[in-house]
Amino acid sequence: MAVYLPADRRFRRAQIKPVRRKRNKELRRNVFNVLLLLILVMVGLRTAPLILRDMSMFRIDNISISGNQYLSNGEILSLVNEFQDKNIFKVNLNLGLDNLLASSWVKTATLRRVFPSTIEINVEERLPIGLARFDSLLYLIDSEGIVIEEYGPAFSSFKLPIIDGLQIGAAIDNEVDSVRANLLAEVVRQLESQSILANRVSQIDVSNPHNVVVLLTDDSTFLHLGTDKYAERIDEYLELIPTIRARVTDIDYVDLRFDQRVYVRPAESLN
Repeated sequence: MAVYLPADRRFRRAQIKPVRRKRNKELRRNVFNVLLLLILVMVGLRTAPLILRDMSMFRIDNISISGNQYLSNGEILSLVNEFQDKNIFKVNLNLGLDNLLASSWVKTATLRRVFPSTIEINVEERLPIGLARFDSLLYLIDSEGIVIEEYGPAFSSFKLPIIDGLQIGAAIDNEVDSVRANLLAEVVRQLESQSILANRVSQIDVSNPHNVVVLLTDDSTFLHLGTDKYAERIDEYLELIPTIRARVTDIDYVDLRFDQRVYVRPAESLN
């Protein structure tokens, strides 16, 4: 005789339906946690810089300067005084660079942040190669023909030749002819290859771009050098001067532009 037992519905509900609800609940919880984590990360990324910018440890308390020879540290600091005590994240380095380049002494400069509170400044200054004469005034000038500053007692230690013939137009403009400035730079470059000669040149005239004329220290003779071999031709003059003086005591100029030929013009021939 077969016996049939009724199905236990409570057992089935306990084995199937509750498990399904538990898995769904865990899935929802995991999704919620991931979303919450993403929100926290995004908020953190947005607010972290704001928090860092307001921290006192990032307030600039040191400005390191290097590369300067003619400008003092104080003069450079005065050009970037807006950096002092500012937050290192908030300072505008490009603005600081513009302020530095406003100085006629600064050729170029680099600025960088060194965390937590230092700004490093490295400057490249313009190197004076001569004293450009504009009418009755003298100005320090560099190899690019840039007028740096009017010559004065503060620069008395500079041993530089006086440069004539660079000016264009009125003296008030201090405008320099670029062709003659390039010519001057080449003259100085060649002379500096023989420092003894460079120290003996007291004046350089580039009025005629096809004929550089120089005067040596303690010598009133104008030396016409042409457009090349400047140091070589001055050397030639120094070797010949005893012979020349033995024949001509009062000399207006010596023309050294022609190889193996030297032309001497006595001062008396001007009369």
